[in-house]
Amino acid sequence: MLKKIFTIFCSLFFIFNIAQANSQQISIVAVVGNEVITNYDVEQRLKIIALTSGRNFAAAELRQLQNQILELLITEKIQNIEAKKYDIVASEADLEKSYQNLATERQMNLEKFEQALSANQIPLEIFKDQLQSSLNWQNLVIYRIRPQIRVTDVELEDYISLIKANNDQAEYQIETITLPIAKPEAKAEVQKLAEQLYNKISSGEAKFSDIANEFNIGAAQEKQNWKLLADLPEELRNIVNNLQPAEFTQPVATEQAVLLVKLHAKRALNNDIDDEKIKDELYKKLFLQKIEAKAESYLKNLRRSTYIERKSF
Repeated sequence: MLKKIFTIFCSLFFIFNIAQANSQQISIVAVVGNEVITNYDVEQRLKIIALTSGRNFAAAELRQLQNQILELLITEKIQNIEAKKYDIVASEADLEKSYQNLATERQMNLEKFEQALSANQIPLEIFKDQLQSSLNWQNLVIYRIRPQIRVTDVELEDYISLIKANNDQAEYQIETITLPIAKPEAKAEVQKLAEQLYNKISSGEAKFSDIANEFNIGAAQEKQNWKLLADLPEELRNIVNNLQPAEFTQPVATEQAVLLVKLHAKRALNNDIDDEKIKDELYKKLFLQKIEAKAESYLKNLRRSTYIERKSF
């Protein structure tokens, strides 16, 4: 406890000095474990989202977006604390590759992308810290969770039976914007933000992928995976099945989040589902699904065991 108080005190002292040096009103908006999140952190993430999505925010939506970004930063802090615990640090090569990929996705070379960051007063270090956090968590999942995952023959047969029972005839390549509901009373606020994002994407003011990349860790990887209807939350199955490629859903509320889903591609499933090659593909799919579920459970347990205090903006 004394160590926690001392660490927070040092963080407060550091922030106070920055505020004096820069004549800025910097305040703490959350404490996560022994670390703090400031309004400056939230504002910088807002700038990054504005830059990468190419959109401006109306005053009415800033409040909802600030709260959602705060929850995202809390999650990243928790992940970083856990990664540090196991000395997990992504390599400089992986960081630079990820950085290059993001610039390429936005149809820019690195020089133009860094000029855009500078023009929007976004320190390059802050942007790279966000990438580092995502890579560290991915490496932690590989280190801690992947060795625990096993898929038995019985589980595979049950999975095949589930596919047959749902009469799955296709596989789907989807992308998801996930807005977590941190507490039940926040559901209406999250729903409102989801509707605002939906309207901006529909009008062409924002791109679906840009928003997904900012709100979802591992969003870029999600687009590479083919999913069956049985892999999706029950609330999404009929909706996704009726989408055409390039179409996306209106906000869909589940118990823990509000989702927007875009269908990128759809392909027919091999009818001979009992073929050994198909079984091997389904085995890999089920293995990945179990890793994702275990990682989600791992993160939930970390949130429950981590000291979190939210403050008003």
